[in-house]
This record gives sequence, C-alpha cells and structure tokens, in this order.
Amino acid sequence: MDVKVIPAEKWKRYIEVTVPAAEVESEFNQALRRYQKRVQIQGFRKGKAPLNFVKQIYGDAIRQETIEEMVPKILNEARTKNRLKTVGPADIDEMKYDEQTGLNFRAAVEVAPEVELRRYKGLEFERTIYDIDEQDVEEAIENLREQNATVKKLEGDAEVKAGHIVTVDLQQIDAAGFPIINEKLENQRFVVAADNEFTAPLLGAKTGDTRRTIYTRAPKELTAGEPPAPTFYQATIKEIIENVLPVLDDSFAKMFGKHQTLDELKNDVRTHLKQRAEQRSREDLHHEIVDELLKVNSFELPEKMAESHAEKFFETIKSQFADTPEEKLKNDARAAALRRLRWEF
Repeated sequence: MDVKVIPAEKWKRYIEVTVPAAEVESEFNQALRRYQKRVQIQGFRKGKAPLNFVKQIYGDAIRQETIEEMVPKILNEARTKNRLKTVGPADIDEMKYDEQTGLNFRAAVEVAPEVELRRYKGLEFERTIYDIDEQDVEEAIENLREQNATVKKLEGDAEVKAGHIVTVDLQQIDAAGFPIINEKLENQRFVVAADNEFTAPLLGAKTGDTRRTIYTRAPKELTAGEPPAPTFYQATIKEIIENVLPVLDDSFAKMFGKHQTLDELKNDVRTHLKQRAEQRSREDLHHEIVDELLKVNSFELPEKMAESHAEKFFETIKSQFADTPEEKLKNDARAAALRRLRWEF
C-alpha cells in the first residue's frame, strides 16, 4: 500500500492512497467466505451454496462493502504513520477500483492547528473582589423564607394585593368593551405586581369581581412590522392565594439541618456567600486571563471543525433560551464555542 500526504491550503491535507489489487482481493475473498456461511440461495441449504455461485450473484456488492470497510482503516493507519492530528471526518473523492491497478482514492482532511504561545509574560490583570455584607445575608435568608412559604386561600372580603396569586377567567373584549366570541381563557393563574400593566388593575379586587385589564405584547413577540397594539380583557377573579412566609426564628433555622438557632443559620449562610464570592472572583480572573491570552496569541481554526462545534453547542443550548431570537443565539453560541475551542488548543 502506498500513502502520500500532500499539504494544501492552511489546515487542509490530501491523503492519496493506492492499495494493490492483491490486498483488496484478499480482503474480498475473506468477506466472500463469511457471507457464504450466512447466505441462503434457492436450491441450496443455508451456508452450502458454492463460493463461485455466491460470488456470481453477490460479488459486486460484497466487493463494494469490503472497500468501504477498508477505507477508514487505511485512513487511520495513514494518520498514525504520518502523525496527522485530523479533526472531523474525511471527504473521500476520486475513488476508483480496478482488478489490475487496485484501489485508488484521495481523502481531504483538516488537521488541528499547531499553536505556539508567543506572548504571555508581562501580562497584568486585576482581580475583582466581591464583598459580602449583612444585606446580602438578609436577602439570602429572605429567599429561604420564600422558598419555604406555604399557600393560603383567601376568601370573603379579602382583597387582591401585590404578591398574591390569582386565578381568573379571561374574556377578550374590543376597545368598546364588547366580548369577542370564542376568545375566552379559563383558570389562568398570575402573580399580581403593582408595576405590571396586566395584573395591576386587579389590585383591590375580591373573589367574584370583574376588572378590565390590558396586555401589550413585547417587541420580541411581534412579527416584523407589526405595531404593538394592546389587547383588552375582562378578568373575573375566581381565587386569591397568599404566600405565607415562615416566622423568622430558631424554629425556622432548624428546618435546615444542623442549625439550632437563627444566628447559626445566618453564620452558615454568610460563610456560603463568601465562598461563592471567592469562587466568582476566581472565575472572573480566569475568564479575563483566557480572553487576553487568546487576544495576544490569535489564530484561526479549521473551518469544518469550527462550524461543527458551533452547531453542536447551539443545539445544546437552544432549548434553554427559547425566548432569544434564533439568529442572535446562533451568533452568541458560535462565539462561545470558538472561544472554548481555541482555549483547548
């Protein structure tokens, strides 16, 4: 077998291969015998058909399959022998087989770039230190209270307040207040906020009350050129639920494992926040160092490898960012994937 590696532009290499017909026929004959044992031809018991008969019927297909199985093995051998650090699959072209001249083909491959770290001495970086104060501790404790809140259904004359969870039936109406047929939504649940255009009109309402409210779609929800026209609704309050936060005392602290007092819980939370702040500081510094090293030691990546990594990363994250425009997400994913790929080199 004769293998030649021919340099091409940038990271591209051509692997030209010639395999003598005798080697191909040897592999073919072995495959033919294996196939003979499995094949069942009319007039013969399974595995008992004469070899020449099997060759006459299935020879071309078996030879083609044999060649297809040989090519990856040949390329792997060529990579190892010539110390080629290839990236991505090979593109096979100009494949020919002749019983006299043997198997000839050419494969185009991309190789990993050889990166030399040229500049790194003398670079200076500032590390950001994140301070943890008592307000941070109190906010963390408050988050724990919210996570462990219980719900209480409010009845009678109870009024909707900010933070309440309401269940409503929504009837879409036109600007004049007339209902639009077949545009009704039942048992919709919302958290009421004073600064929310849609839920603010529900403040002060009681169970059974009906309030007129409005919803204006955000720009990202609109099609190109569509004006942000408001949609009007009549909202009928069916249920009001209040989140009841646990009392902040030693009993609350005991909900979280080993703590016996509220002060112990706060100390533990403070320690945890400081550890997270330290980790964030280290990560920020690492990120800054990586960015600077890549900036002062810039290099390009093989096109196919870059595109493959960018596409795979996009497919990995797209479900997590469903609200982000696809084109923007693709661009962000590509930048992040290529940054990580460059750093790996």
